[in-house]
Amino acid sequence: MLWVSINYELSLFYFLVINKFTNVAATTGECVYFGCVNDLCRIRDSIIEHNYCHDTFGSSGGSRAGFQVKSGSYNVVGPCIIVYDDYDCGRNLIDGNLNDQYWNNLAGIGVIQNSINPTIKYTRNITISGNTVYMSRSDACLRLNGVANKNITISNNVLYCGHQLSTKATNDLTGASMYNNAVNGTISATGIQPDGILAMFRNVFVNTSANNLYPTVGSPFINKGTNRLYQVLYDYNDIGRSMSTPTTGAYKYSTTNNSGGMTTIDFKCGSSTAAVPQYPLIR
Repeated sequence: MLWVSINYELSLFYFLVINKFTNVAATTGECVYFGCVNDLCRIRDSIIEHNYCHDTFGSSGGSRAGFQVKSGSYNVVGPCIIVYDDYDCGRNLIDGNLNDQYWNNLAGIGVIQNSINPTIKYTRNITISGNTVYMSRSDACLRLNGVANKNITISNNVLYCGHQLSTKATNDLTGASMYNNAVNGTISATGIQPDGILAMFRNVFVNTSANNLYPTVGSPFINKGTNRLYQVLYDYNDIGRSMSTPTTGAYKYSTTNNSGGMTTIDFKCGSSTAAVPQYPLIR
């Protein structure tokens, strides 16, 4: 079942803030569903922040995604596990997510070719930046369906996938803006530019068995990010990111230990009071 659904046809919803929401989705659908199929309604200029959806792997039916932003919706910032085409209305930003194998199904992060503009036939206007995906259970850590080189930015992510695919794309990615993504796992994609991938060959987190995916001392992705357009200003712990040498992944490396709350089966972040007009989220 859906726990939050904003999809009344022929409607426009805007300046929505969904935060501090926790949901177990081991039922028949997604946690949060924004917008409508085929651009029949839209969500715009909204934030989905500091929410926690888990156990979608045990669901049956539906897409079993955590958070969805459907086609035609735009200027949505937040932890969206699946994003569809925006009908060229505005950019959607996927940022600051921590995705763990134990509690999610399908792709760690997915950009999906579904109900896209029929005259365009590709997905565009999406930024995926500052996320950490660890061991996606039954699909690639990052799955890109129908993505062309039309205003796509994928940068500063950690995709640690072991024997699972780290990146899977149905289209050639030549011309897409991919920078400084730290990757462990096989890549099933063509056309990625040389500085798009930073290979990792060892465990780089504090304690994966305790779901602590904060970078350990000497981690190879500390200060290895790049400063590009559409970079997120805050990390998973609400700490301001460096605009010159950001750490790749969901966390900024600021101390030797993780200063934020530990991620457990009951975790949700209660620290944020941000609303749409209060501060800029990206540069």
